[in-house]
Amino acid sequence: MHLVFSAWLAASAAGGVQWLKQPTPELMQEFYPVAAELVRLSGRAVLRCEVSVEGRAEACAVTAETPAGLGFGAAAQHLTPAFRFKPARLNGKPARGEVTIPIRFSLPPDPKEAVGRAYRPPPATPRQLELARKLAVRGDYAAKMAQDLRKGVETEVHARDEMREDPALRAEAAAAVRSATEAVIADLNEVVAISLAGAFSEPELEALITAPDAALKRKLESRRKRIDPDGVAAALSVRLTDAARAAFCKGRECGDGVTAGGR
Repeated sequence: MHLVFSAWLAASAAGGVQWLKQPTPELMQEFYPVAAELVRLSGRAVLRCEVSVEGRAEACAVTAETPAGLGFGAAAQHLTPAFRFKPARLNGKPARGEVTIPIRFSLPPDPKEAVGRAYRPPPATPRQLELARKLAVRGDYAAKMAQDLRKGVETEVHARDEMREDPALRAEAAAAVRSATEAVIADLNEVVAISLAGAFSEPELEALITAPDAALKRKLESRRKRIDPDGVAAALSVRLTDAARAAFCKGRECGDGVTAGGR
């Protein structure tokens, strides 16, 4: 699971106030709401600030936040010390002014997301699928995949434990991700079987069930392109992210804050 951050900021100024310095992408990354990041939600906030004669933002208030209650307004306010403006002028001298600042926080699409949504396993007969299930159990492939998946999820969740945010909200997002992970893991044997079933003929599958480990490994590697483990992983990632976001947003207005992508 790998999350990359991106955000942009724009402003409409009143009274002749002009931008001199905006927050860096790195700073916006630092304050991206953790719960929203975990379930891949984008968001918006609008600030109304006074601008001092020195060009600093003061008395900033959140006038809008979407989705509400996920921390995008607070994140926007954390950015205000980095704002610098050319102040308004009155009678040729710097004067206090006001500025409205719409800020969008977004996570760019994961390149694997398109791969995952487009993935389709090769067609297979019921007999191929029956044999492939036995082969999947023999290789215990799902167990290794489950271990890696859980490890990746926990790494992401715990990496954010110390960040600024409502602990209850962060815990709710983490629980949604963990629940979605377990739902995906429950179907891993079947997912593996389906990918194997379309990669080998019935006689090949029958032979592989009892083949020596070395011979099985060679055969699997020779059909790697048809098994398409990268496509399988991307599809599982999309499924996990979609399920986590749906669970987190149940009973909550997430609006149009969905950011495409998987883990």
